[in-house]
Amino acid sequence: MLQYYATREKMNDVGREGELEEVNKRALQIAKEVARENNKLFAGGLCNSNLYDPNKPETIQECEDMFTEQCQWAKEAGVDFMIAETFWDYGEASLALKVMKRFNLPNVVSICATSKKEITFDEVPVPEALARLESEGADVVALNCARGPKTMLPLIEKCKAVCKVMQ
Repeated sequence: MLQYYATREKMNDVGREGELEEVNKRALQIAKEVARENNKLFAGGLCNSNLYDPNKPETIQECEDMFTEQCQWAKEAGVDFMIAETFWDYGEASLALKVMKRFNLPNVVSICATSKKEITFDEVPVPEALARLESEGADVVALNCARGPKTMLPLIEKCKAVCKVMQ
């Protein structure tokens, strides 16, 4: 996924917000070329931000706007599906899913569990967060990052027990 952190927020952080659309469209073009040349699926991507704060509606709107522009570019590029990954907050993952569904994009939504707790930053137990995302219409739910196999595998088993799309 070549769009990871190619968001308005991150591009602004490095003084390149003016190149946002160009970078995203070029990343999608490269991914599409590689996928088609190799008879693979073509994925677009969304990722977590450092903006999201469930107690500040303006940050929720900023995140929704970022997800919307990235989904629009992905839809225009003809992605087969979207990967929304590395969400530390259930609420932000849910927001990303809502936007992908608005564009009728098949999707994978991944929560990142901290290495010490099995809870999201907005205090939703990880298995429950994935089950909620599934009930909201996620095509696939997943876990990623921050843990090695020793701590990830038991958590995966807990999630599989409550998620149909994780079997």
